[in-house]
Amino acid sequence: MRLPAARRLLLFGAACGALYCVAFPPYSLRPLGWFALVPLLLAVGTATRKRQAWNAGWIAGMVVCLGGYFWIADTAHRFWKVPWVFAVFLLAVYGSFAELHFAVFALLAWLLRRRIASHPAAWTATLFVLCEMLVPRIFPDKLGHTTLDIGALPFAVAIAGVHGVSFALAWMAACVAALCVRDAPHRRARWAELGLAIALLGAGWIWGTHHRQALAGEAAPRQLDVLVVQANIGDPEELADALGSVTEAIDSTVATYVALTLGAIDDRPPDLVVWPETAVPSVPRPRVLAQLQLVSRAANAPVLFGAYDAERIANNRLKLYNAAFLMMPSGELRARYYKHKLLLFGEYVPLSDRFPQLLDILPTPGEFTPGPGPAVFPVGDLALAPLICYELLFPGVVRGALRVGGGVIVNLTNDYWFGKHLEPYQHLALSRMCAMEVATPIVRATNTGISALIDASGRVIERGGLWTQETLRGNLPLVRAGQTPFARWGTAATAFVVLGSTIAASLLWLLCSRRPRAADLGSEGGLGE
Repeated sequence: MRLPAARRLLLFGAACGALYCVAFPPYSLRPLGWFALVPLLLAVGTATRKRQAWNAGWIAGMVVCLGGYFWIADTAHRFWKVPWVFAVFLLAVYGSFAELHFAVFALLAWLLRRRIASHPAAWTATLFVLCEMLVPRIFPDKLGHTTLDIGALPFAVAIAGVHGVSFALAWMAACVAALCVRDAPHRRARWAELGLAIALLGAGWIWGTHHRQALAGEAAPRQLDVLVVQANIGDPEELADALGSVTEAIDSTVATYVALTLGAIDDRPPDLVVWPETAVPSVPRPRVLAQLQLVSRAANAPVLFGAYDAERIANNRLKLYNAAFLMMPSGELRARYYKHKLLLFGEYVPLSDRFPQLLDILPTPGEFTPGPGPAVFPVGDLALAPLICYELLFPGVVRGALRVGGGVIVNLTNDYWFGKHLEPYQHLALSRMCAMEVATPIVRATNTGISALIDASGRVIERGGLWTQETLRGNLPLVRAGQTPFARWGTAATAFVVLGSTIAASLLWLLCSRRPRAADLGSEGGLGE
């Protein structure tokens, strides 16, 4: 039985979301992501109303969230103590807006369908990338991330960032979708443009091969001997409930990190000891600092650790910061950094200062204040750039840390809140792509996993387990940080690739397109028609 058109379009949107979702870890069927947009483009091209196009894009985003972010329901159930039914409802609410760029793209593509139908598919790809870049989102997954570990292609992010690779994949998908339409005009031009899109991907592969070989052949002037401590303690409040006191929980947590660190020290002191985000679950008080001084002196190495900090303001109120600190072997607390890209609904609730009732509806681990911006921690001749949790996944934040002199990124993360399912694997994969964008090594220290040492080519040198208590030690090769086009120029490099490709496609289109026939002039046209 033939499905009604509206339902068929929703199925096309769902297929888009499913292909996109399974291209990410832990499914990692990455080549499917290359064609994820094809069903959505076909749905937009055959939709008769803008609402149908919007719904197809909306359902695509919903499927991405249900399949890729179902750990949000688990988080709500465990930490907000809500029943599973309500936790799933919260996931559905989140899914209705978390990947809204699919719906916005589908709506705009439908509104522009006549113009798009008579122009190269590169215009459609440009529209998608603009939506991917500009529509607000909580988790910064991108279509280009699906190329991770596909040969040398992901190294093309060093030229134009992940958005640039997203454009190349969207361009190819738009060409394929246009060619899937029976009796569509301009087929000769469409085939030629598909060849040009594949050529762009091939050029990215060739450049990526050269770049990867250059990174592998570059003799690192030195290696950073790093000791990462993963204590498998994610929520001090649970520990406080078990021990009966917040003070006991703080002391127990710090003591665990101290014992693990001292147990991992041998006759060869490391260059750096790293504890993850909120490893010290309090403001560093003298009693806590004494334990850290013991560690730094015993290890004869700087200790970079996550903690909180507070600042008293008017009316006896406090500003709370999610912070990173650096303690030197002498016991001196030399530097501190405050996270400045806070996680929506995780570290702050919008408008909660005016409407504090929102904190009762949507409780967060803490209502934090954003810090002033990037900072570097000097350790000898190195400049460490601390970034906390999801800050690492925002290219503008990463490039800001490099601009102030960062040479090694130290990412402190607490993924405990997100459970044992998909998120730790997704976070690690996106962190690797970040290293490839800016050719900068990353030390990733997490409370419950997955801790890792990632070199400038995105290769995992050492990796810990998930929800395990362990120490991770390895030598991280140091190369000149930020020596990629994207690290230098950021979105300007992305715009250069996107606009250059679109202009080339338009010129090719003019050469290959025939004079319109009378039948074409009266055609309503859909996307790709």
